[in-house]
Formats: sequence, C-alpha cells, structure tokens
Amino acid sequence: MGGIGLLLAGACATGGCATNDGWKPPTARDIRDVPAELRPGFGNVELHTWWPLTETEASALRGVPLARQGDAHALLALALVASGDHRDVASHAAYQQRVDQFLAGTRPAFDAAADDWHRGYELHRAMHKSFFAKDSTDLGGYDFYQARVTGIFTGGHYNCLSSAMLFAVLARGFGLPVRAALVPTHVFIEMGPPGGKIIEIETTSDTGFDWIHDERFYKEESSNWSSKRGLRPVTLDDYQHRKILEPYQLMAHAMFGGRKGESDQDRYHLAELAAAVDPDDPEIQKVRVQLYAMEGHDLFEMKASRTMVRLFDTVRPAVSEIGAKSKDPSTLELVSWANWYHASALMVVGRQDEAIAIMAENIERVDPGWEDASKLKNNYINVLTNRLGELIDRKDYPAAVATFGKYRDLCKAQDICAGNAGIVYSNWSLDHQRAGDWQSARKVLQDCVGELPGNSHCRDALVDLESRHRF
Repeated sequence: MGGIGLLLAGACATGGCATNDGWKPPTARDIRDVPAELRPGFGNVELHTWWPLTETEASALRGVPLARQGDAHALLALALVASGDHRDVASHAAYQQRVDQFLAGTRPAFDAAADDWHRGYELHRAMHKSFFAKDSTDLGGYDFYQARVTGIFTGGHYNCLSSAMLFAVLARGFGLPVRAALVPTHVFIEMGPPGGKIIEIETTSDTGFDWIHDERFYKEESSNWSSKRGLRPVTLDDYQHRKILEPYQLMAHAMFGGRKGESDQDRYHLAELAAAVDPDDPEIQKVRVQLYAMEGHDLFEMKASRTMVRLFDTVRPAVSEIGAKSKDPSTLELVSWANWYHASALMVVGRQDEAIAIMAENIERVDPGWEDASKLKNNYINVLTNRLGELIDRKDYPAAVATFGKYRDLCKAQDICAGNAGIVYSNWSLDHQRAGDWQSARKVLQDCVGELPGNSHCRDALVDLESRHRF
C-alpha cells in the first residue's frame, strides 16, 4: 500500500488568501531573508520598539520613568524627539544647555517672587521674552504649523503645542506643578496642585497668564482670539470636556499628532514612540498594534518570515501588554492578527513549539463578534494543521498523535485539520503493517476510529485489516 498525501492547509491573511499552492512543510517555505538587510536598523530588543532609533531617541525612551516623575531634562528630551527633525546628540545637548542657561538666568526673579502665582507669571513673561520672536503684536512669532520645540530654539516660532511643551519643561525645571489641557484644535497649560487652585495659561500670548476660561470668555473673546491663531473657535462645551495630560503625556501627544512635511515612515516611527511613552492612552496603543499588524502583513506578503519573527520577538512584550489592558474590540482583533503573524512565521523558521503555544493561547480569545473572527480562527487552526503536516512529512507519528491529542477539539472543528489527523493514524498504521506488526497497526486504526468516528478511511482500513488477519 502507498502512503496517504497531505491535505491542503492554506492561510488567509488580511490581504486575502496567502497561497493556492500545494502544501509543503512550513520550514520548506523559508526564503532565509536577512532582517538586517531587509529592515536595516529596525528592532530594539531592549526597548521593544521596531522602527530604527537614533542615540538621542533611545536615550529619551530610557528616561521615560524620570519624565513621568516630572524631571525637566527627561521631558525636554521627549519634546525634542517629538520634533522629529533634529536627532543628533550635539543638537540635543545645545538645546539642553540653552534651557539650563535660561533657568539659571531666571532663577533670581523666580526666587524673589512671593508665591507660585508670581513665580508662574515671571516664568511665562521670561519665556516669551527669551525664546519667542516678536514684532509689534503679541503674535509676532506665532506660526499655526510650528508644533516643534526645536523650531522655537532655531527661529523663535511657535504654536500652542510647541509653546505649551516648552512652558511645561521650564515650569518643571523650577518644580512648578503643571499639566496640559487639551481641547479640539488647541492646548494650553494649567498650573497648580491637583485639587487646589488652578491657574490657566495661554502660552501663545504674552498676556495669557491666568486667563479665566469662563462663560463670558467663550461668549465674548474666544472667537476673535481663536481666529487670530487660525483655529476653529473653542466653545465652553469644549472647555468643559477638556482632557488633562501630564507633561510626559503631552510629549506623547505631540509625537502622535504629526507634523507638516513628515513622511509616512516618520509618522509610524513617532507614533510607536508615543505609545512607548504613554502606555495608558488607548487610541495611541491601538495605532501601535495596527502598525505592527500592517508591517506583519507586508512581511507576510514578501514571505520574509525571519524578519517577521524578529519584528514580533522584539515587540511582543508591548503587544501582550496592549492585549492585556485593552477593552476595545478592534484593538484586541489587531492584537490577535499580530500574534497570528508571529505564530505563522515561527512555524517557518523551525520554532514550531512556540508557534503552537501562541496558537493555543490566542485562539480561545477570538471574539465571534470581530469582523475577521472566522478568518483568524481558521488561520490559528492552520498553524496546528501545518504542525501535523510537518510531523507527517518527518514520519514522527507519535509526536503528531500527541499534538492532536492535546488540541483535538480545535483540530476536529476544521475539516482540513481533522483530515490531516486521520492521515497521521493511517500512515502510522501503514508503517506498522510494512514492519509486519499487525497488532500495532490495528491499535492505531482503532484509536483513529475512536478519536475521529467520522473518518471513513480509518474505519474502512480497520475493516480491511481485520478481514485479512486473525487477531
């Protein structure tokens, strides 16, 4: 008798069905791509990021714990990274020196002030005088598109975001408690201890210290004030629903927001960094895992499994954290896609046990309400099917039976997987028959009938075997 061939176990990913070719072992699909050549500079194992980091960016990420505590130097490093245009060590050092010199020069007036109100006033006044370009109006250096802190240092031009970031850094340099207040199209600063008296500061105006954002302001002044800055008028309702950000979250917001003239890759890179800085922002985390799923899809289409493994080995801690914290169905679906890409690539590079572990962990989390729920579930089962196929190809039938036994309910739910499980038993029985071990051949077929009662081939083969031999 001849052996029984493998059934097809294709994989359908986000772009459609991955292959219509005949089945071959996953390891035989390895094109041995070289990650360092395909994605040079990508993947920081220490920081669990994918897009290439400069030395200043890596240093800024290492300083995130200090930034969350309000350290001015760490916050400035993040603000400079958010600018995205000056990434060299020398520039960052020069900007840091300029801030330190400003703080030292302002210290006498700051220390002489009677209270935090006057300290904040002195700081706001000195910031405008020292850093911002001026003409006959208080908006001489204002530029609607100038969201980079570096643009303030190089030309004195600013908008609400860049000026708010700079003020937050300077305020923290003096130990003042500050946060950012975010409304649609605009951001300003609030100063004061949480639960205490709050002083609101419009950093784009040299007279913007301790503005009262009340009903009268939004009725009489807001429209004119906003139009001068090219903004949609902010309403009282906008203000009442403002979002409060800690200074480090403001820097993450700046990274995530995008800047004029950036490429897609720049935006992807800074969005990933934003997510690393602020792991509690669900929107930013959703975009992060979406970027990884997109990159996984691109590498899948290129059959670049080794690069895909490097991607998901590197960022898996971040993906796992997002999956553990998120309650958003679409985010969790993207997490599942990322995990499937990882599992499928691990199968190709020969790390099958890890692939099966990811499959087993994630298939139970597939929500039937997801748009791609059935596709994802089939793709996960295909990981198991391909594992069985590879064990059949190697004639390692004991391992194949053990694998099927561990995940029998999952496998039996898909015809292709169940069919390949039947092939395991049938081929193993044939091997015993060729060796003249009729008892073992019969036992294997009996096990097959017991495990897969719907498999007619095992049932017919058992009847045939028992008709030809007396047991």
